[in-house]
Order: sequence, then structure tokens, then C-alpha cells
Amino acid sequence: PVYFATGSTSLGPQGRVKVGEIAEWMKTHAGSSVAVTGFADASGSVSANEAVAQKRAESVRDELVRTGVAATRISTSRRLAPAGAQPSAKDRRAEVRFMP
Repeated sequence: PVYFATGSTSLGPQGRVKVGEIAEWMKTHAGSSVAVTGFADASGSVSANEAVAQKRAESVRDELVRTGVAATRISTSRRLAPAGAQPSAKDRRAEVRFMP
């Protein structure tokens, strides 16, 4: 996973390295695609968390595109932590699933 700071949708240095590794893999596996899912913890309103989760997925997608991966090979979605869950760093992430 690529982790984000609370309320942040920007990739940090470690996130950029992780996404760079994914991009390199994708360049050597030209027929592959990825599904990026952004997550948000339960620390804000549902609508705010939905926007943050989606933007996290889009941040990863945008970085992949910036490094040369075609946008058509990347899909994005969002998921939220269950209502009432304690805010947790593990919920402030984006996950990348490889598709053959």
C-alpha cells in the first residue's frame, strides 16, 4: 500500500518511490493493468472522506501516468472505513491491484 498523512491526498517521498516501482513493473509487463483503490479513515464526514479516498487513488494514478504508464491501463475507485471505526493510519492509503 501507499500511505498518506491524515487528510492528505499528496504522495510523500516514500509514496513516490513505491509508485515508481509499480510503474517500472508495468513497463516490463505491457499487457497488464492496475486497479487503484483509495481509502480514507472515519475521521471526517462521509462526503469529505469519499472525496479524500477518491483523490488518493487519483494521486497514485496521476503519478503512474507522469512516469509513462498509459492512463487507459489504470482504473480508480474508493472505499471508506466502516462508520464509527477509530481513525487509523492503515485506512489512510491507496492499494494497487495488478490485473493480468
